[in-house]
Amino acid sequence: MRVVDTRFDSAGNKYVLLEDNNNPSAQIRVYNILKCQIDNLPETMYVTVYRIDEFGHVKFKQDEARLAKEHYVIGKLYPFTVVEVRDDINTKAPYYVIEDDFTTHRFYFKGEQKLEINDNCILEVEGFTDKGFVRFKEMEHYDESKVEHDAEKSDADLEKRLMEVWRSLPIIDVGDESDTLELKTSIVFTPEKGEPNIDRQLRYGIIRELVGFMNKQGGQLYIGISDKEKRLVGIEADYDYLNDGEDEYNGSYKPNNDGYELKIRNAIDRLCPNVANSLIDFNFVKQQNRTYCVINVKQSKRPIFMDGNLLYQRQGNRVKLLKGDEITFFVTDRMTVSINAMIEYDGGTMDIDSMMERMRSLLNERNYVPIELPRKVLGEVDHWIVWYEDGTWRRQREKSAEATVYVQVPVLKELKDGLLVFCYEDNKINVMNLKDFIRKVNMNKLEKKRPGWKPGLKPKDIFLMHPTDFLVGYSIDSDGVQHVKLHSIADYRVTAKADNDGSTFLPKGNQILSYAVLGAEHKKKVLHLIEPKQGRSTTAGTALSSMQVQNEIEFLKNTLQQ
Repeated sequence: MRVVDTRFDSAGNKYVLLEDNNNPSAQIRVYNILKCQIDNLPETMYVTVYRIDEFGHVKFKQDEARLAKEHYVIGKLYPFTVVEVRDDINTKAPYYVIEDDFTTHRFYFKGEQKLEINDNCILEVEGFTDKGFVRFKEMEHYDESKVEHDAEKSDADLEKRLMEVWRSLPIIDVGDESDTLELKTSIVFTPEKGEPNIDRQLRYGIIRELVGFMNKQGGQLYIGISDKEKRLVGIEADYDYLNDGEDEYNGSYKPNNDGYELKIRNAIDRLCPNVANSLIDFNFVKQQNRTYCVINVKQSKRPIFMDGNLLYQRQGNRVKLLKGDEITFFVTDRMTVSINAMIEYDGGTMDIDSMMERMRSLLNERNYVPIELPRKVLGEVDHWIVWYEDGTWRRQREKSAEATVYVQVPVLKELKDGLLVFCYEDNKINVMNLKDFIRKVNMNKLEKKRPGWKPGLKPKDIFLMHPTDFLVGYSIDSDGVQHVKLHSIADYRVTAKADNDGSTFLPKGNQILSYAVLGAEHKKKVLHLIEPKQGRSTTAGTALSSMQVQNEIEFLKNTLQQ
């Protein structure tokens, strides 16, 4: 885009005003001005879209990745000055803010802080991230007279320096690799050449190991610890690569522990059956400013195939691909264990007909008791909205004890901008902004003119939800099979009136049993129960008898009933 000039906004922040070369009437602001451009603006700037805000406005930023790759050369040394020392807002990892004549950068340091503000340092450019950040090698003090000498350091000097860094890493005594223990240094860097290849390392270095544990007796996978000397390498170096590789969710991974876990879980979803993710849990441990990840793996009661047809199993301190008769013996063994468990479950001896009936009941249980979920109130209540049997309603400071009350909802102070959701027995929901519903209605005034819900049908329940929450619906189909359905409430259209007919939440043929709300903080625990946006009106959800997601279903029940 063509550069017009620099200006200041109402808050006093300086920005560059740009014009679209194909549409001169379209002007945008760019705030990330490089140091080298402050007094010498270019005629044009390359920009990228980095987000679209809640009003639909497209936000741009300068394409720093392009400029950084044009300016810095991998393998060369550059002088910098430390201008600040900060902690990462997400990972809490400490880093230096460094600058040169071109721009400013972050450099995350390990161990104790060695440099102070205004100290000089020299860095070797190691590479670039997909976001344009420059990756540097370990820094050190220097003076101007040494710059040329440092730029010509021999390989032997560099190797010596790297060995000193390696020996300074702490040792974590977790034991030797075995049937139930595996150590990996990274989900990004391959052990053969140490080069970044996140797709290869995730597939063969991480997921294959996890599947091997699932198909044996379970175990633990440590990431961020070297397998020979047990040195704590840490996983921080992997963060910059989380949005690399062939992954449809690239761009959404944050450079922190949550992003790390989500990257691995999504890779498991691509390569393994759904049940695999329910067999693992994550633990992140920080020691001396370095973090390592522990993945605890449970044994699977069914074969877990990778890529649809590859059956790996842990054997000693390695993973083996089973072939031919080995697969037959493995599957037979797992079936025997499952059948014995069923017989022991009922006790005594079971004939074949009884056993088959027991198997059918386990695979398609239809005798669930309808779930009635209590309303859980968290946070400080500002006031209550009280609906009466005739559809009239009022706002009041205290909860009502009147016998004629049909339903009442607490309005929490932190949810004054929330969404009011009317849930009906006709499988439809109506979503309103709370402010639109209570607009111009004074406290304690009985509202008769504006309807409290759609005419002729009382809502089964009414919730006040945060826009990131999930609406949960339990239903039963015409065959008597019960389902649970989770949808982000943001998937549904917001209407302007409480008596609007609303949007379809469940298809015809399903009878709604109960509704509930699940907070967004539990998303990772129920990933496989969440329906995509395009299925908001056509899908019934997941059968409660589905054996593949029983852990997630149990977690959902326990969480909602707390």
